[in-house]
Amino acid sequence: MASAPSIPCAATIGFDEAQDIIRESSVPLGTQFVPLGDAGRRVLARNVVARIDSPRRDCAAMDRYAVRSGDLAQGIVRFRLFGESCAGSASPGLLPAGMAVGVSTGAPMPAGADCVVMREYATVDEGYVILTHKGGKAHVRQRGDDFAQGQILLTKGTRIDARVMVVAAAADVDGVTVWRRPRVHILTNGDELVEPGKAAMDVDAVPDSLSESLMLMARQWGGKPTGMSRAPDLIDMVRDAASEVVPEIRTGC
Repeated sequence: MASAPSIPCAATIGFDEAQDIIRESSVPLGTQFVPLGDAGRRVLARNVVARIDSPRRDCAAMDRYAVRSGDLAQGIVRFRLFGESCAGSASPGLLPAGMAVGVSTGAPMPAGADCVVMREYATVDEGYVILTHKGGKAHVRQRGDDFAQGQILLTKGTRIDARVMVVAAAADVDGVTVWRRPRVHILTNGDELVEPGKAAMDVDAVPDSLSESLMLMARQWGGKPTGMSRAPDLIDMVRDAASEVVPEIRTGC
């Protein structure tokens, strides 16, 4: 942040004017690419785009038996069990008519299968799946139901929290471009101010109750605190203390 324009006296300006001075003296700090695991509470400087489809392919949304809906429409209730498909495994290939494949939630669907019969609605007897209930939902998640490759999932300006991190990771993104964190230095001035814990030893002392809270606020809002310093009520000493640090944001209390 550049130096603020000179003003006659802070007491002669209003709140809105003070905000305008801050805005006019603010400049972008630049960007940096950081690993996703280090991006918490940072602010995106570029959109996050999905690198893959989610789901990657048609998959079961429920446990048990993948079948052809056409077979169900024909009234078939007895299917030959034709292998097993688990989450993370390769596609089991083409499912012949009149057969079923055992599936777990998230497992790839066999080609040709478009319906999952829940475990509660079927029994298995000597290699055959026998339906005990007709109807119900397809229980299939189509490829790209959540998002498609190339889709913008998170926009520039988004603050990264746990939910945002889940989205980025699910999109196979391992790092993001964020705005660089502004460095913040806290300068406290006042003859009466002392560190918390030391005021009891001096009846004229007052605990510095703001510096630590300002440091916390800086961290919470994405700043990078560089330290704290104190100066008495002497303008030259305040200037000297301020000149010893070169942060992007300097605040006094």
